[in-house]
Amino acid sequence: MTSATSNLARPARHPRAFTLAELIVGLLLLTIIGGATAAVAAAMSRGWQLGESSATSSITITRTLLRIQDKVQRAKALGQWRGGSLSPSPTDQGAAILFWRGDDSDAGDNDGQMQLEETQLLEHDPATNELVIWQIEYPSDPQRALSNGPFPIAILDEATAITQYKTRPHVQRHVITRGVRGAAFHLITPTGAEQRPQFEFRLKFTGPNGEAVEYGTSSPRSLWKPS
Repeated sequence: MTSATSNLARPARHPRAFTLAELIVGLLLLTIIGGATAAVAAAMSRGWQLGESSATSSITITRTLLRIQDKVQRAKALGQWRGGSLSPSPTDQGAAILFWRGDDSDAGDNDGQMQLEETQLLEHDPATNELVIWQIEYPSDPQRALSNGPFPIAILDEATAITQYKTRPHVQRHVITRGVRGAAFHLITPTGAEQRPQFEFRLKFTGPNGEAVEYGTSSPRSLWKPS
């Protein structure tokens, strides 16, 4: 018999099938690998979320500090203020400062006199853990002409100036930053004619890494002198 005939006579070989034990071992390995992959993916996702949250919190804190400093630097006059606390109860009066932010040059009002629409009240609200701005916003020109002033700067320093400001008609409340657990303000008044007041503030924030206290200070850029 020739070799060709021998080859034709040999039965064809088929691949050997997996045994049940081999299939079980393979499935176990796939399960282990899949579980490890899922755990790594979850850890990476969690780390990314924490990093993103931390970055967002840091940006919010920096933006808040810069905004307060800018408001004080631009202010024409600083008035009544409350010290507040870094650990207030929800019923406490929060830190606050009332100020004349300056002539409204955008509205063509550079008269050197204070109108109510040119004033603002910066306040911490312990009940909501928010830092807010109160300001007068008249709905119409007739209302503005009737109530806007001008007023003497001295009204900013009255003992009840902050309380009265919040109850004035057309006053609006705007949130600057949420998650502010506490705030402490301090105003150092000048002792000389050529000195500027110095405003110091501390804010306690709640972030992804717990509570953090940030400190800032600012003074008006120019001295205001009555005409």
